[in-house]
Amino acid sequence: FPVTIFSVIPGSRINALTWPKYPFTNPDSVKVERLVGTTWTKWALLPGNSVSYNDTGIVCGSSVTYRITTFSGILSAISTIRSGVSEGGFII
Repeated sequence: FPVTIFSVIPGSRINALTWPKYPFTNPDSVKVERLVGTTWTKWALLPGNSVSYNDTGIVCGSSVTYRITTFSGILSAISTIRSGVSEGGFII
């Protein structure tokens, strides 16, 4: 499933992530992960009804890579991987 990443305010050091409630209509939880070096690191564990997350403390010009995992019972689904350089505006 797709993930959108954008800077809330240029120079604000905040990246906002959004995703649809997919593939589960009522997931139990949502995990936000960020790639640190070569390791996926749990960045946040959110309630299942979450469809957004603000990652704070982003350094302008830094490269960031995220993925989202939704959990429903024993099933899980991993989003597409999104990355880019944080410079304000949309990150592609």
